Amino acid sequence: MGGTEARAVYLDGVRVSEAQAVGPPEAGFEIMLTGEAFGKVRAASICVGIARRALQEAADYGLTREHRGSPIAQQFPTIQALLGSAAAQTLAADALVMACADQMDRRLPIAGEAAAARLTASRAAREAASAALHVCGAYGLTRDMVVERLYREAVFFDVAQGVTEIQQIIVGRELISAAKTAAHGG
Repeated sequence: MGGTEARAVYLDGVRVSEAQAVGPPEAGFEIMLTGEAFGKVRAASICVGIARRALQEAADYGLTREHRGSPIAQQFPTIQALLGSAAAQTLAADALVMACADQMDRRLPIAGEAAAARLTASRAAREAASAALHVCGAYGLTRDMVVERLYREAVFFDVAQGVTEIQQIIVGRELISAAKTAAHGG
């Protein structure tokens, strides 16, 4: 993420022929939502990668850092619990991302699922990176360790592809819409 920057793109006066359009003009909003869903699943998959790497870094550090002759990862159950919780959230996020990818492959609408994946995976990345920082101690905050960068990237995804609160609203809106449809017979 360190090598990317957001930039404005201006398309003033651009004309697109009907043959080159991605869909009819009246479907523009739905087409945009499909693109947004893809972006959310992409961001969620990056978050899963961040979480996995943070957990691996923490486990590796915990096995090499010793306290009184024993690796801290084996000596302190609090480290195991911290990493266990983050690992469980990472597994859940990974499963949700894979389910969304499958639905996308089948060309099914996934607005709510994509938002849920982005929300769940960004939380998993943040928790895993935070756990890694705790395992590595103050040393984890230095640029000597990859954990520092992973933490910054995890926090970035609290706002990338829409802030967390927007994801919650999208998931809730989709839930209510599905309940309304079910209540009215389909």
